[in-house]
Amino acid sequence: MRLIKSGAAGFSTYWVLRDATTHLPKTDVAITDIDTYYQKEGAAQSEKKDLEALAAADSAFSQGKGYHCGNGVYRIDFTASAFNGAVGSEVVLIVVAEGCDTLYQRVLIAPAMNMAYINGSDPGDELRDELFGSPASSLNANNVNLLANQRPLSTIAAASDIPSAASNAAAVWGAATRALTDKAGFTLHSDYNAAKTAAQAGDAMKVSVGTGAGQINASGGKVPATLASGDVTGNVPADVKAIADNAVSADAVAAGAVTKLQSGLALDSTVAKDATVAKDATVAKAATVGSPLQAGDYTTPPTKEAVAGQVRTELGTELGRIDAAVSTRLAAASYSAAPSAADVADAVWDEAIAAHDDDGSTGEALAAAATGGDPWATEIPGSYGANTAGKIVGDNLNATVASRLAAASYSAPPSAGSVADAVWDEALSGHTDDGSAGKTLAAAGSAGDPWATAVPGSYASGSAGQILGDCLDAAVSSRLAADSYDSPPSAEDNAEAVWEYETRELTSAGAGGATAKEVWEYETRGLTDK
Repeated sequence: MRLIKSGAAGFSTYWVLRDATTHLPKTDVAITDIDTYYQKEGAAQSEKKDLEALAAADSAFSQGKGYHCGNGVYRIDFTASAFNGAVGSEVVLIVVAEGCDTLYQRVLIAPAMNMAYINGSDPGDELRDELFGSPASSLNANNVNLLANQRPLSTIAAASDIPSAASNAAAVWGAATRALTDKAGFTLHSDYNAAKTAAQAGDAMKVSVGTGAGQINASGGKVPATLASGDVTGNVPADVKAIADNAVSADAVAAGAVTKLQSGLALDSTVAKDATVAKDATVAKAATVGSPLQAGDYTTPPTKEAVAGQVRTELGTELGRIDAAVSTRLAAASYSAAPSAADVADAVWDEAIAAHDDDGSTGEALAAAATGGDPWATEIPGSYGANTAGKIVGDNLNATVASRLAAASYSAPPSAGSVADAVWDEALSGHTDDGSAGKTLAAAGSAGDPWATAVPGSYASGSAGQILGDCLDAAVSSRLAADSYDSPPSAEDNAEAVWEYETRELTSAGAGGATAKEVWEYETRGLTDK
């Protein structure tokens, strides 16, 4: 588990993405295909964050981005919100990429701390010895120049060694005037604008130093809380004191407004509800005012004539339903409750069938089924329709069960593997009929020696048998060996040899015309022996 300071920002994490099948580092994952989540303790899991690509491995931190550093190591910059949980809480960082194992990293949110105190000891003595090599001394107005003779840092053993702001102020304001001995060593800041601070014509400011009213107290370094009318002079638009005396605070303005509103809403409690109030009279405000009715929400109520007409219409409709004398209806005392559904069902099933024998009645059908309607005497399939029980039983139950094979007599057929083994293990000697597989295999395995086959025989053109029989028609040893072959001279070499050779007497002209033709068509040559 890693420790990360609460509220950390700019924190990069590094992950090895592994292939989900081989679990080896995966180097071809696109950054935009990587999704990140984080799970804070006691909170819902964050929404998915699709990463964007960083420019380089050493790019500045950029939340929600990532980079493949090489060899399957990926830098991922989680959003800062992942690390702003409470101190001591746990966060689980989650990295998901298609084709890769999902990765998890647990992080503990730690408080900001001085790393020098992790080992439980005060590093003050070690720092003092390392930085100064001299005894500890407090920093105050009297020995501040001690720093000039020591190393860059002061020795601070405890909080009391640091003077308070009040002590520093008192020391500064209480010090005597000093003359700067090296004014050349002071330079103005580059942002200083002399034009903005230069005095303008007519500017004046009176500053009085002392302990009286309107004076600056040198010992305290503070401007007095009140100014007299003459304490500020020069380019002043108005009397500062007069403005301050006449100023009205915001609270006073608000209080005055409330008072005015209350006085305007004050009512005379003696005014009756329906009394006529004069235009300028003061009307008492109701003790409790509900939500006021808005102008657009008001609906004009119907007139009394409209209400009366609606009542007459409703009465006419309802009274029109009274179409007989009430005395002609069943009296409430004469009413008997109807039998329940269970009582009706019991009466139906308990009714004697003998009294219900009309043709086509249910009673007749039940009587026939119970006495003369023996189902086992019915001829099937008869006229029973397709898919009825009578049709199926009549058509298919066409032999006795005893004539069929008993379950105990059944032997399971051999498996496909057993059949294959038996076929390949069968002796070929028992299968020698012409054209049978056994005879063909026997011929191919024993008598069918390929080197005894006559070629080309009937092998088709282009087949190995045809090519071997037609082309391999002499012993290889009867042919010229490669190392015994000399390339013949070219035509140019032959002609060159002819023209450069000594004069010869032609013993036979032969085909002189052909020879002459070849001579005259050949390139010009210079005779070397005329």
